[in-house]
Amino acid sequence: MLEDICIEYLAHEKYHSAFLNALLMQLWAMLLRYHENDIESILTRAYDGSPITEILNYISRSYQTATLHETAEHFMRMFKKTYGMTPGEYRKSSR
Repeated sequence: MLEDICIEYLAHEKYHSAFLNALLMQLWAMLLRYHENDIESILTRAYDGSPITEILNYISRSYQTATLHETAEHFMRMFKKTYGMTPGEYRKSSR
């Protein structure tokens, strides 16, 4: 899903803002669905370096003030740090 968000952000195709908003809403809903009971314990523990912890911490810190652009940039940096390539490069390499 993060890959789809990054690719949609980079593509700038017609209606990309609407797609990005929908994808981010879906991501947050999925995180809540599958990690609702873990959120408080994850956010109060020391950062363990896992992507899910980073995502939950970012959402907790920024959900009221972050723009779509800031959120996409943050997750693209996280993706590149994790995989050593941009989402576009990753998508091309996995074809």
